[in-house]
Amino acid sequence: MRPKVATILSAQPWEQEFADAARNSGGVRLVGRAYEPDDLPSDVDVIIGGSETSWMTPACVKEWQARGIRIIGIHPATDTPGRRLFETAGADAVLSALEPPEVLLGTARSLAAFPRQSRSVPRITVVSGPAGAPGRTECAVAIATLVSRTTRTLLIDLDDRFPSVALRLGLPPFPNIDNAIDETRGTGKIPLGALQTAGELQVLAGTFRSDRLDPRMRRDLLWAARDVGDHIVVDAGSSDEGDPILELATETILVCDASPIGLVRAATLAGWWRADPPRVLLNRIGSDQEDMLRACRHALGLEPWASIAYDPQVRRASVRAEPSPERFVGQLEVFIS
Repeated sequence: MRPKVATILSAQPWEQEFADAARNSGGVRLVGRAYEPDDLPSDVDVIIGGSETSWMTPACVKEWQARGIRIIGIHPATDTPGRRLFETAGADAVLSALEPPEVLLGTARSLAAFPRQSRSVPRITVVSGPAGAPGRTECAVAIATLVSRTTRTLLIDLDDRFPSVALRLGLPPFPNIDNAIDETRGTGKIPLGALQTAGELQVLAGTFRSDRLDPRMRRDLLWAARDVGDHIVVDAGSSDEGDPILELATETILVCDASPIGLVRAATLAGWWRADPPRVLLNRIGSDQEDMLRACRHALGLEPWASIAYDPQVRRASVRAEPSPERFVGQLEVFIS
């Protein structure tokens, strides 16, 4: 059976030359030429990419390898940093762009003959919601705390506007994502020195430097986090359209404040949602539960997954950086079952 190969589209000659050679030789099946990571087929044997691709990072390479895919890295002959990028990432083969396409074909066939063993993918729970403090962080912290009782769990604060996970847990503001970005970008790994602990929970605190968390970095951090936790919980803040972490999530939770303005804000966010439909969590619901559930269905066009009753003890615990009340945490078990 011919191996299935995909390339990362490039303006450099090697990519077009390989595509032409692959079609003419019949030795491999060229099943995709991707412009973005999400354009790549899921059932490919080998991916060939060049160091000139801006989003090609060690974290990206490691993610593909974890899925059992072999990686060939191509770099210009004089591009030493490009060669080191693939060597640091542990690419299966690193070749000069001057190599003839026949060499790339032979390398791809050889690598595909010995497929990698894919690893189990950690569960990723992304907690999002509109602006206006609907309770995202409180819910993300409670879910992560609940999961950490039985599973190795990492909580990441990717709210690039109002990161508050560290404050909620009573942790210092440093270390945080700023201490992880350079090494994650360079090696595809989150340094252990950037993590903090809260009970059984590992925490990567957020940064107030929103310029540091562009979509590419958010993706790389989430890819690299898979080496740290078996379940990753993300406080995503009020995610923007096209946020890559929504596509990478196992499930997304949309926290909506149980009020008229909260429903309007959540409906605005749900209007551009392109990822799989989120699980709607209607938070701080009062005595008008049935009316509010009906209004939520009408405003969002989604069935609420769960509703959380208003509890003043939750606010008190938040202000004091104390553990969430057990009755509040218990209502969130539905999201991890």
